Amino acid sequence: MAGLALVLASFTGASIVDAEPASAASGCNHDLCIATNAGENPTYTLKTTVSPFFTGYYHVHIWLAGAAVYDYNTPDQWLTGGEVYGNSINLRNTEIFSLYRGERICAELWWWNHGHWESRGLPCITH
Repeated sequence: MAGLALVLASFTGASIVDAEPASAASGCNHDLCIATNAGENPTYTLKTTVSPFFTGYYHVHIWLAGAAVYDYNTPDQWLTGGEVYGNSINLRNTEIFSLYRGERICAELWWWNHGHWESRGLPCITH
């Protein structure tokens, strides 16, 4: 959880000492964490942090809850197990475009496991 606090603090511009949960909407599930800056309305950025257990190809699928037609897949990337990878997704470059306060967004981490895709995390947050 300290790693998540560090990611959120760097994403929101807060220091570890003054990082407050209210400064960002965030959530984690298995190998994936997502966060938005709650101070922005709308926000155009979704922060993802992937901590893969296994080495291999991964991508993140994001979508608006309740409006799954608005979705986006990140490109497949080779990630090393045991490392931490942070990324900011510019929603303006996706079908989602923006996220308003009260809207819910979900993300699912997919890992290529010997010929098929396997889910490695599915957090959802309300901005």
